Amino acid sequence: MGNFFVVPNGLEKIIGYLRTRYNNKPMFVTENGIAQMDRLGEQGGELLNDVKRIEYHKGYLASLAQAIRDGADVRGYFVWSLMDNFEWINGNSMRFGLYHVNFETLKRTPKLSARWFTNFLANIPQRNKSDIIRYSSRKDNTPSLLTQGA
Repeated sequence: MGNFFVVPNGLEKIIGYLRTRYNNKPMFVTENGIAQMDRLGEQGGELLNDVKRIEYHKGYLASLAQAIRDGADVRGYFVWSLMDNFEWINGNSMRFGLYHVNFETLKRTPKLSARWFTNFLANIPQRNKSDIIRYSSRKDNTPSLLTQGA
């Protein structure tokens, strides 16, 4: 697999461009993740303690939060992927999942990133339901996530 640049603020910039270019249509960020090489089926160590993946998502989520504060109508962020899976080019050697999958036994083990992401989601500030979800003035009356000051 070739090298890819990790540029979290690029997400903020592209969302800002799309917001302006397409009149702030609702957006979802899908399949955002980073791979690690499977070290010959290694079950522990670096593979399960995937600090690099945590730092990756922290950066992109911070950039996404800024885009939302700037007014972008972003309605979802989907990590690629929940579990390690078969990748078309690299087979089982590249691991994107928050959960490690032993492809021989199919046992699933949460990586450090799974625990971090669970904690991240659990600690999103809770507000009154009326402050979290409001029905926008859109013609389709779809819910829009609003934060104070937005």
